[in-house]
Amino acid sequence: RGLGDVYKRQYHLCRDEQKRIWIAAQSGIYYCQSPDSLIRVAPDFGEVSMLLCENKNTIWASSYNSGIVRLCADSRGKWQISQFSLANKKVNSTIINTLFKDSRGRIWAGSSDAGVSIYNPKTDSFEPKNGDLSLLETFISSIVEDKRGDIWLSTGNKVVCIDSKNNSSVLYS
Repeated sequence: RGLGDVYKRQYHLCRDEQKRIWIAAQSGIYYCQSPDSLIRVAPDFGEVSMLLCENKNTIWASSYNSGIVRLCADSRGKWQISQFSLANKKVNSTIINTLFKDSRGRIWAGSSDAGVSIYNPKTDSFEPKNGDLSLLETFISSIVEDKRGDIWLSTGNKVVCIDSKNNSSVLYS
């Protein structure tokens, strides 16, 4: 119904603060405000694993083969695209499984082969945290936060809790 090729293969959906529905599809990243209005914001950059609507002007997309893309709307509403890849050294893996925004506003990325990273706005890059947290796991499938502010990571066969107070980790296997 009016969305053509987007329905052939979608990977992820999210809703932003303006109630737009974002669609990560094989042919690119789109948003729609109604069932008949679809706007392509970014071309295909690989198989999208996750969309994260950070705020009304910033959308993050992770990929199973191309790292991370950030979409930021400028003052005119035009979307600017920033790539975070191994080539530009802004992320330590191209295989990003998940993205998460915690209650402190930090953007976390979990990869298939390089563990967990946190976005640093000062360097405009994702910084690896496995060493800081004494985290041996490199496969991160999901990230959540509990009511105390502790961060929980799923590694596929283990669960890791990162204590927000002392920045240490506890492994549950």
